[in-house]
Amino acid sequence: MYCRTCSKEVNDKAIACPGCGMAPLQGDNHCQDCGAATKPLQIMCTHCGVQLRKHNNFLSKSGEIAKVNGMSTGEAIFWFLCCMPIGFVKLNQGLKGLIWIGISLLTGGFGFLPMAVDYFMCNAKANKVGQLGEFEFFPRY
Repeated sequence: MYCRTCSKEVNDKAIACPGCGMAPLQGDNHCQDCGAATKPLQIMCTHCGVQLRKHNNFLSKSGEIAKVNGMSTGEAIFWFLCCMPIGFVKLNQGLKGLIWIGISLLTGGFGFLPMAVDYFMCNAKANKVGQLGEFEFFPRY
């Protein structure tokens, strides 16, 4: 695969590009499959035809790419124990947090465990990648 920021070839399992130090899929300057130059809001590579990986899942309402700052582990645990919806709001997933609260209430509390797993997985992805879709459930990075 190629770095989306500088187009240097990168190992598929790399967490950062050895050329520029950015997360390989974080940028929007190059195609991740062929390394060809792309435009910021482009959803398909015009050189090789592949869909630009997950790019359109991170668009905000204004069409900009939404950047999310994850929380430290201590802060994530604090918001989880004190007021769960605030933790989801800090991850730009406020409505999803309310949906999880509703699911937990409707299931007599049994929805609380998958909500906790989703919350910490979202925070981990936000910390690692810096991008998170508004309704992205149980994300992997």
